[in-house]
Amino acid sequence: MSKKSAYYMANQESDKQVDVDVRMPPIGEALGEAALVSPAGEGSSAPGEHALLKRLRIARDGSPRAQAIAGGLLPLHALRLLLANLKLVPLLIIPVLINMALFAVSIYFLVQYAGQGVEWLWAKPAAGGALEQVVLVLWYVVYVLAILVSVALSYVIVLMLGGILASPFHDILSEATEKILLGTEEVQGTGLSFLVETLRSLGSNIVIVLIYFSLLIPVLMLNLIPGLGTIAASALGMMLSAYFVGLEYCDPLLTRRNTPVKRKFGLIREHIWFAGAFGLGTNFLLLVPFLNFLCMPIAVMGGTAMGIVLLEGEEGAEPPQ
Repeated sequence: MSKKSAYYMANQESDKQVDVDVRMPPIGEALGEAALVSPAGEGSSAPGEHALLKRLRIARDGSPRAQAIAGGLLPLHALRLLLANLKLVPLLIIPVLINMALFAVSIYFLVQYAGQGVEWLWAKPAAGGALEQVVLVLWYVVYVLAILVSVALSYVIVLMLGGILASPFHDILSEATEKILLGTEEVQGTGLSFLVETLRSLGSNIVIVLIYFSLLIPVLMLNLIPGLGTIAASALGMMLSAYFVGLEYCDPLLTRRNTPVKRKFGLIREHIWFAGAFGLGTNFLLLVPFLNFLCMPIAVMGGTAMGIVLLEGEEGAEPPQ
């Protein structure tokens, strides 16, 4: 081959290469790439994220009513998430066994002592005239209400104590749930060893439970006032429990993101309609037969989703890695 022919063929190859390099991509591909790199709009989901996070972001920025509805229904969404990801089931075994054991102890003490406790606080009035009959009817109403509230509060105590006993397993389940929700294989961690992380999480749970009981005891003392005291204690006890259950089950995610204890309480307080309704919805789930045994793992999964969205809502918060 002559030098002239070789030079001509080299120029042809160069022209082809230039033609390939400057060719524009199809419109659909260009728009798709732009969508991937453009900033996410309000309430939007990043590629690979679970749709549940988008719904929770919209609710977080919505009205108190929207927040309360979304928070109250979050345990059911967490149950659906579990059923769609059965690979998580092995992570539930030990928390469920702990839950069942605590329930058995709770039911035993309720059956043995709940009625006696109510009668000790307010002795059953004797039947007599019209006024005594009215008081007796009121006593029965208060008695039934006190038993129901005792059942609900005992279940809440099971949740809180279970959070301590099952803390290492909740951390593992929470991290696996976060990976599913964010659609990633790696999530932001503390950078600490497993043992240190476990002790740190356990310490955080103990602090939360101690604060809960320190506030619950004065509320329960209201039961010493017959009638109205029991009603007030019931209402305040349920509100307090809703707050702390919401905090307790957001805690694995918040601790993993190095959120200070004071800030954890602040986050729940600032989003009380949202997180409080989640805690209340979790409490009601305890009353559903069979589902109550899954309540702790479901609460961990729901709390993980809640924690992600609450931290994102902070001004200047960085998106999770």
